[in-house]
Amino acid sequence: YYNRLREVGAAGEFGDKAPVGLGQIELDKKNYKGALELFDEAITKYAGSSSILPATQGKGQCLIELGDSKNLDSAEKIFKTIFATKEWGGEAKPHALYHLGLIEERRKEWGKAIAWYQRIILAHQKYKPWLAKAYLHCAQAFINDGKNDDAKLVLRQMLERKDREGRNDLDDQPEFKQAQALLAKIGS
Repeated sequence: YYNRLREVGAAGEFGDKAPVGLGQIELDKKNYKGALELFDEAITKYAGSSSILPATQGKGQCLIELGDSKNLDSAEKIFKTIFATKEWGGEAKPHALYHLGLIEERRKEWGKAIAWYQRIILAHQKYKPWLAKAYLHCAQAFINDGKNDDAKLVLRQMLERKDREGRNDLDDQPEFKQAQALLAKIGS
């Protein structure tokens, strides 16, 4: 689909979708350099398009996965820009915070990673997929920092959350079972 769109409609209204879609496919295949080229193409050729946010997010994710110090610094700038851009509200905010946490994890800066994840936990609770990831990564960062009691507290908070109907509002997220297993592993 994206290759056909690229061939036929590169100059058209949806031409920006091709490099972003192909970039996402390459990112999913873990071809980070190839994905980065495609996201850069989308950002450069289609700067004012509706796909600039996913292209920018994809570029940042590739830079994290490439993982050296220079790439992590570049990814940090990208995700801080995304977070600071008012027009990119909604889910873009916890997405950016989560990736800023991942950057600090790669740097083994556990306290900084925890701070980014806690911002999601405190301020972006309606975005359940990002909230679940933040809880789990926050707990893991505490463990990596030698603070198992803090990790247990975070995991318990995640596992004991209740919505208005009295059920856990994260139990349908894949991280819920991972959190249960992690809590059992470190001792409840």
